[in-house]
Amino acid sequence: MKSKLGIMGMFLGLLMSVLVATNGLAAKAVVEEKVIEKEVVIEKVILKEKYVKTADNFIILFDSSGSMGETYKDTGMKQVEVARKILKERNQLLPELDWNAGLYTYTPFKAYLDMQPYFKVQADAAIDKLPTAEAGVYREKATQDPTPLGEAFQKLDKILSRVSGRTVVFLFSDGTYTLRKYFEVEPVPEAKKLASKYDVCFYVFSSAKTEKAKKTLDDIAAVNQCSRVVPFDAVYQRPEYVTDALYVVKSYEVVTTETVIETEVVGEVVGFKVDDILFNIYSAS
Repeated sequence: MKSKLGIMGMFLGLLMSVLVATNGLAAKAVVEEKVIEKEVVIEKVILKEKYVKTADNFIILFDSSGSMGETYKDTGMKQVEVARKILKERNQLLPELDWNAGLYTYTPFKAYLDMQPYFKVQADAAIDKLPTAEAGVYREKATQDPTPLGEAFQKLDKILSRVSGRTVVFLFSDGTYTLRKYFEVEPVPEAKKLASKYDVCFYVFSSAKTEKAKKTLDDIAAVNQCSRVVPFDAVYQRPEYVTDALYVVKSYEVVTTETVIETEVVGEVVGFKVDDILFNIYSAS
C-alpha cells in the first residue's frame, strides 16, 4: 500500500512540474470581437445670414426729360436707356422684404407704380413701361419739355403722408430744372420741407455736368444727414451700389444638435486555449 501511494505521488509531482514549466508558452487567450453601437449628440455651429431693412419704403423719381436723350459715354445707349437698365438690375438684386414702393416720372409727373407693397414682378413690369429713347425724339424734346423738379417734391408730400417709417427717395437727375411762369417752385426749399416733415432720405443719382447743376443736387443731399449724392457712373458700374439704403446683410451663429450612431469594435476574453503537452511518463528527466 505504501509503495502504491509513493508511486502515485511521484507521478503527480512530475505532472505539476511539467505544467508549471510550460505555463507561459502553452496558454492562449480566446478573444471574441463585438460591435457596440451608441447614440452620440454632436453640436454644430452654423453661420447664417439675414436681411435687415434699413428703410420701410422707397420711391423712384425717374428723369425722362430731353436731356436724358444724350448718348451715355461709349455704351451706344441713351442715358434714359442706361437708367432703365440700372433699375432693372437693381430690382433683380433686391430681396422681397415688406417695403412699400413707388415709381414715378417727374417730366411730367406720372405714376408707373403707385405706392404699394413691393413685389419684384410688378416692379419689373413698371420699369418696362418707362419712356424709351426713340430715334430723334429726345433731341427734339430737349428744349421743349419742362423739368419741374420742385413741383415733383411737392407731389411727394401727399405720397409720403400715406406711409409710415423711413422712406428713401431715389432721384435720377442731371441737376437742371425749370420753373413755370407765375408758379415758381424751387426744388431745394421743397426738399427741405419734406425732410422736416417726414423721415425721408434722398439718394440722388447725379449726371450733372455744370457747376450750377452740381450745386443744386448737393444742396438737396444736404437737407439731412441720411441724404447723399451718388455719381451716375458709380451706379452704372455697380448696380448693387447703395443697397444699404434699403437693407443690410447681417451674419449670426446658430447652434444645432445632431444625433449620430457611432460604432466601436471591442475584444472580450472568453477563455484560454492550451496547446497539447507531450511528456514521457516513464522518464523523470
